[in-house]
Amino acid sequence: MLIKLNKIQIYSIRQFAVIVTFVMSFGIFGMHAQAHDPHDMISAFAASPNFATDNHVRSN
Repeated sequence: MLIKLNKIQIYSIRQFAVIVTFVMSFGIFGMHAQAHDPHDMISAFAASPNFATDNHVRSN
C-alpha cells in the first residue's frame, strides 16, 4: 500500500519528526544533568613549582 505525498506533506512530517526528537532528547538527557549533593570537599590543594609553565594542580 503506497501513499503518495506532496512536498508540503513531506516537509510537515519532517518538521514534526525533528520537533519530537528535540523534545524527547530533553526528556532523556535532561534528567541526568543534576549534581550530587553534598559536593566533595577539597581538603588539600597543591600547585607544581613550575605551575606557570606546566599548569599542574592537585587536590585531595
